[in-house]
Amino acid sequence: MCDFVVELNKKSKNEIVDILLEMIENKDLQEEILGKYIKTEELSTYQQTIVDKLKNEIPLTEEEITYTKNCLSKRNNAKINTILAGNKKFDAYLVDYKLQKYFENAWKIYPLKVGKELGKKAFYKLLGVEKYSELTNKGNYITQRIKAYNDYCDENDKDKQYILHFSTFCNTKKYL
Repeated sequence: MCDFVVELNKKSKNEIVDILLEMIENKDLQEEILGKYIKTEELSTYQQTIVDKLKNEIPLTEEEITYTKNCLSKRNNAKINTILAGNKKFDAYLVDYKLQKYFENAWKIYPLKVGKELGKKAFYKLLGVEKYSELTNKGNYITQRIKAYNDYCDENDKDKQYILHFSTFCNTKKYL
């Protein structure tokens, strides 16, 4: 145990977060237990109102839109994975919401609807290494490439068995 603590002291905060997330994923550590030791920012009433509106797909007011943009503008150079794994719940929710919207749009136009959860995981992994400021450009680019792939499949009358699964499309970077 002491060796583990010494090793952790040599790691950066992001590396420690990655290790802990991997331990949770491998079921070596329970997320509830970790939550007792890691303090996270609680949402204010105003932030919770925005989250609830987004969840229920209720349009935000101009003031709420400005507030969300201001929160995230401070994180423009942060990688998406860092924001999602960070302790600022509101920022993480906003980024996750935006990722989810990009995924839903991409999934709607993708020509083969197989393995949605694996596809979502691959899509998040693909965009997670990007800086937040690049999310819109990359999300739009991938959506355009999916449309082009969809058109290609239609034009060539591709049989379903030869159409890539969405996760393969993302993981093998066929969008390039």
